[in-house]
Amino acid sequence: DCQLSNQQSYTRYELRGRGKDCEPICNVYCENGYCHAPNQCTCNKGYVRDHNERCIPNCPGGCLNGDCTSPNFCTCIAGYKKKSSASNVCVPYCSSGCYNGDCTAPEVCICHAGYMKSSYGGCEPVCSVPCGAGDCVAPEVCQCKSGYTKSPNSIACVPKCSGGCTNGFCTAPNYCQCNSGYIRLGNKCIPDCNGRCVNADCTSPNICTCRKGYKKDPTDIIGTRCIADCGSWCINGDCIGPNNCKCRPGYAKQSNSKACLPSCQGGCDYGTCIAPNQCHCDPGYTKIGLKCVPSCNNPCINGNCTARNVCTCHKGYKKDPTDMTGTRCIPNCGSWCINGDCIGPDNCKCRPGYAMPSYSKACLPSCQGGCSHGTCFAPNQCHCDYGYNQSRA
Repeated sequence: DCQLSNQQSYTRYELRGRGKDCEPICNVYCENGYCHAPNQCTCNKGYVRDHNERCIPNCPGGCLNGDCTSPNFCTCIAGYKKKSSASNVCVPYCSSGCYNGDCTAPEVCICHAGYMKSSYGGCEPVCSVPCGAGDCVAPEVCQCKSGYTKSPNSIACVPKCSGGCTNGFCTAPNYCQCNSGYIRLGNKCIPDCNGRCVNADCTSPNICTCRKGYKKDPTDIIGTRCIADCGSWCINGDCIGPNNCKCRPGYAKQSNSKACLPSCQGGCDYGTCIAPNQCHCDPGYTKIGLKCVPSCNNPCINGNCTARNVCTCHKGYKKDPTDMTGTRCIPNCGSWCINGDCIGPDNCKCRPGYAMPSYSKACLPSCQGGCSHGTCFAPNQCHCDYGYNQSRA
């Protein structure tokens, strides 16, 4: 036995190695340390004594929810895992994950506000209104699928019609369901008038609006027919198109008017055509047949009444200068009917004692038996030539 040099007996030592040195003996094995004195263990670096004088691993700062199994190395207890930001802290573990929530105890996931437990074990966002054709990607946030858009009144996804959906509602992407009274034309909803609008457009359900140049037919009690509008001037005619008035028989348009006025065949000079082929004569004119002719208070003798109380003599006649009314015309023989009476145009009848020789149209004095060697200068009166005397026989 090894003893101290002063012969005092202590806890036993023993020879080790080649038997030259006496080393202390510890009755209990110094795990994670070495025996530096009889029954006294000194712990290795990274180890500390516990209350049972054993050397156990040392983890400064402790080992939350775990065991210190090696120096500065924590081993988490069942249901926990290392915290990524602190190696000596073990946090609860939820095997299915705890997205959008906090794992507060092993397999216990507490969802964040706005989230709820999902079937796969994590937390999924909650949308108080169903998203419809979309996914709830965050609390009260819907992500719409292609062809859908956010509703203006809620978070839900509703179908989107790229051209709008006037007079209807979008029931599927680019498909309009028309309101009552409307029908689909392509991808639009237009008013329905059951095809009854004539010369008009269907602007509202069963309401026809006349096109430009047309007006409502007053005889159409349902108000779907429009007729051509010619204003108030298409009297005595038929309006066959906007501002297109077709005159009825016996009426015609004048150059200075677009109205249909009565027409009188051959015109209506000196009067007014008041009805088809009916002339109303102006004052001073009278109707003869279909025409108005001038009227003279006194009959025109050997002449025509050419204006109101105006007589125009026939050819070969002239106004009688003795007639104060100016309505009598007498034959005109010019200035040569001397010693005669003009009984017709260029027809001079010689008076008694005068005659018209073959060589002249004038009435010359006539001498019974002739007037040899002299000149008959008056009826039966001779003027003898020079050198002759009038016979007394």
